[in-house]
Amino acid sequence: MDTKAFFTSIGNHFGWDNSYWVPFAEEWAKFEGSLAEFNPLATTQPFANTSDFNGAGVKNYASLDDGIQATIQTLDPTSYGGHDYYPTLRRVVQRKLIGELRAPLALEIQTWGTFGFASEISAGWEPTIEIPLSPVPTEAPVIDYTLQPTLDNPALTLQSVYDYVNALNSAVIKLLATLSKEPALTGTYKPE
Repeated sequence: MDTKAFFTSIGNHFGWDNSYWVPFAEEWAKFEGSLAEFNPLATTQPFANTSDFNGAGVKNYASLDDGIQATIQTLDPTSYGGHDYYPTLRRVVQRKLIGELRAPLALEIQTWGTFGFASEISAGWEPTIEIPLSPVPTEAPVIDYTLQPTLDNPALTLQSVYDYVNALNSAVIKLLATLSKEPALTGTYKPE
């Protein structure tokens, strides 16, 4: 089973950033070591057409979709008649940082029954998030050096200095925008 696709479906349901949730859930699943069908987090959530995988009540689900829906129900605060078992887990995933929520998160993971993962969280573990790098531009921005004022240029005027600074500023902004993949800012230099 493709656990990345499994966890991505769960993240999409809750509106979570999968760049954080999926590595978090995959690490959790490693500690579960579940061999139950369509159940990488070894939930005991009742669902139609299930069988017990073990004596603890971990379920085998009939399909990938059943396993995803059962895991969603397990994590959903509305599934237990108003009792919310995993508020810290959802908060950590929503804000993409364990930080000061380490102790209450470890307790919730222990409630799930995954003591090894709870210990790892208590010891300082955070998910590794892949951050895509912006491509390095292959061409430098074009700067019109004919505008460059020089002392021996008889056409040197205050306006030509402003024009040159604005052209240079625009080229730097475009270069920074290219490097950061942000839309280019616009603006001009205005003397005081």
